[in-house]
Amino acid sequence: MSEGLRWAGVDTSTRTYSVCVVNAAGGVVTQADLPADTEAAHAFLSGYTPTLVEVALETGTTSVHLARTLAELGYAVSIYDALKVRRFLQVKLNKTDANDAHGLAEVARIGGAHLRKTYLKPLSLSVLRSKLVIRERMIKMRKLNEAAMMSLLHAYGVRADVTPSSQPSLRRIVMKMIRDVERNYEVPIRGLIMPLLKLSAILRKDELLLEKDLKDYASHSDICCRLMEIPGVGVITAVSFVTAIGDPHRFHQSCDVGAYLGLTPRVWRTGIYTKRRGISKVGNRLTRKHLHIAARGVLDSRIESSLQTWAKGLADRTNRRKAVVALARKLAVVMLTIWKTGSRFELVRPLATASEL
Repeated sequence: MSEGLRWAGVDTSTRTYSVCVVNAAGGVVTQADLPADTEAAHAFLSGYTPTLVEVALETGTTSVHLARTLAELGYAVSIYDALKVRRFLQVKLNKTDANDAHGLAEVARIGGAHLRKTYLKPLSLSVLRSKLVIRERMIKMRKLNEAAMMSLLHAYGVRADVTPSSQPSLRRIVMKMIRDVERNYEVPIRGLIMPLLKLSAILRKDELLLEKDLKDYASHSDICCRLMEIPGVGVITAVSFVTAIGDPHRFHQSCDVGAYLGLTPRVWRTGIYTKRRGISKVGNRLTRKHLHIAARGVLDSRIESSLQTWAKGLADRTNRRKAVVALARKLAVVMLTIWKTGSRFELVRPLATASEL
């Protein structure tokens, strides 16, 4: 029966889909370049539906929509981590879309069990995740914009007395600095600074709108409300964790979430020598950053908890940086456990030792 089975690989781009179908022996059954249209891909693959075991794609912005559409049509779709599958695809001498599609089909046929697959989030979680990403980009753009604005003013010898904490305070400080420059140097600096100041105001306004949407979601989400009972975990961290995980039951053990988010150390072992290196930093970088911020919040919180006591003890034995990383990993495990079991966070309870995590 296995002789009649088929596996398909699809290499996506903004204009075309390169599709390759292989049989159980690894032979190419058919290969084609299609327009970047989900209906065209479905029409091509539907002829192999009875024996098509899996459709393989690699992670990327152009593959998500196709993967979601094919999954809704009943295909068994797998999305492989592009960083992991890249080494397999590099076996080919020439890098082409057709070779990549063939390589993905081979990955699905022989290597699917050994390569990391990416979880395809529901559309609602993808939209929510996009809001987090856009908010992060806006914050980065605003900080770069404000740094450029201050750098221009510093060149004329003026300094801000205090660090601005809001847009009104930023405007007040910048306008004072502009007046000082114009008075001391008689330079028309206002025309250079005002566009940057207006851009900063627009970005701050849009940031607040996105944060309002995230707060509204968190306030109506039972799991987010329970996660925010942990000292140091706020709206952003709770929503970030929920959107990164999606389905908590895909983790057989709660401790696996630490490795999934790149918070476990890499191990280098050869012969009798074993060396632990820094954390792997695989997985979602933004959620890992939010967990680090939450871990620092737990350490500095005025609310005492078992998490804080454990982390402070670890910081005394090692250093604060290592304690924050370990606490971020433990936070992820605790948050996933709360999610899976439907329990609530307890401020004081026995905690597992570091070796158990």
